[in-house]
Amino acid sequence: MPWPAFPVLDTVTLARLVLGAAEVPDCKLRTLAGFFEARTLPCHRALPDAMATAEVLQGLLRRLAGAGVSTLAELTAPDVPSEHPAAAGLARHADGGPAGQPGA
Repeated sequence: MPWPAFPVLDTVTLARLVLGAAEVPDCKLRTLAGFFEARTLPCHRALPDAMATAEVLQGLLRRLAGAGVSTLAELTAPDVPSEHPAAAGLARHADGGPAGQPGA
C-alpha cells in the first residue's frame, strides 16, 4: 500500500535532529518522555504511548519555536532561517523522504 501524500512529521527523526547526544542518550519514547517531563509515561499501550508522544512532540515544537520555526512550511523549507542547526537539517527529512517515513 503506498504511503499517503499528506505531510509526515516523525517525532524520532525530529528528536534526532533537534536534541544533541549530550541531552539524551537515545531517542526512545521513554527517554524522550522523561527528558520532556511528560505527565504520561509510555507503557506499550496505545493511549498512554500516544499521549506521551504528543507531549514529546510539544516539547520538540517548543524547541523549534525558540529557534524561530513556527510553521510546518518553515520546518520543511530548504532554507530554514534558524539559530538551531538541527532545524535546517530537518528540512531534508520532513518532506516524506526516507527519514520521514514510519519506522525510520
